[in-house]
Order: sequence, then C-alpha cells, then structure tokens
Amino acid sequence: FPLMQYVGEFPLEELFLHAYFETSHVESTLYEDAGDGYDYKKGIYNVKKFKTNGTESSFSITQSYVHKEYSTTYKFYTVHVHGLRFIAKECYVDGINIPILRNGTVWEIKVPENFEEIFIK
Repeated sequence: FPLMQYVGEFPLEELFLHAYFETSHVESTLYEDAGDGYDYKKGIYNVKKFKTNGTESSFSITQSYVHKEYSTTYKFYTVHVHGLRFIAKECYVDGINIPILRNGTVWEIKVPENFEEIFIK
C-alpha cells in the first residue's frame, strides 16, 4: 500500500482487515471519519462492530453498524484470516460462495465493505 503523507492525499480503494482465529466470540470496533476537520462533532462518522467466532471446522466474521453517517472512499475490504485450524474449502459472503486464497498460513478474501457475514468452512 503506498505511503500517505497527509489525509486525503489519494482516495483509499480498499481497507485491509486482519482477523485472528479464536474458538470464542471476539468483538472489535472500527471508528472512521474524514480525519481532517470537525465534522465528527456533527455526527459525521462511522462506528462498526466486527464479531468473530471459531469452531474446529468453521470461522465467521459479522459486521454491523453502531453509527453510520460517513461515506467511505473504499468499497472493498481485503480480509486476512490468520491461524485457521482447518483447511478452508468454502467461503460465503452474505450467503454467496466466493474464492478464498491461501498465502502461506494466511487466508485472503476480498469482500464488499458493506458485508454482513463471512462464513468459512
């Protein structure tokens, strides 16, 4: 990814997310805003919740919005899944089967930024 010297130097086309396999429920939060002003004080920002859940044969990631008033420039996530304890054979994003690629020990998926659930088995 190219080095950005200042906010807005170029639009982000995708955001990289790293998810780590765990056999329990894990929750993370992503806050995002323009980064160059005070619009967040007017409520122009996003707060997203990500929840992961793993079993010995599956792994899921869900995304939900807590607050959604900011329009991102990116339209895709590249999700890097670390530490799966099984060989992924299928991946579904909102019920649609999509390719999942293996790069060493990391699995990679490209998904729309507004996905609701990723399910790997």
